[in-house]
Amino acid sequence: MIAAVSLGIYGSMADCVKDWVTPYQRPPEPADQAMAAHFDAVFPTYRQSRLALRPVWHALSHGASPASEQERPQ
Repeated sequence: MIAAVSLGIYGSMADCVKDWVTPYQRPPEPADQAMAAHFDAVFPTYRQSRLALRPVWHALSHGASPASEQERPQ
């Protein structure tokens, strides 16, 4: 879409969206209340794990290993 706008095929992203996105949109589906309750219950654990793993993701994004040589399996 960005290329189509950049090449002048569409005058704006909004014009492109009208052709490429809008015709394929369906009405929203109703939420599954049982699944919503499940995810509400487990979200605090997910958030805790995500925050605890921040140093690991940071180290991996910089090409470093989060584990020392001694902690690696043999």
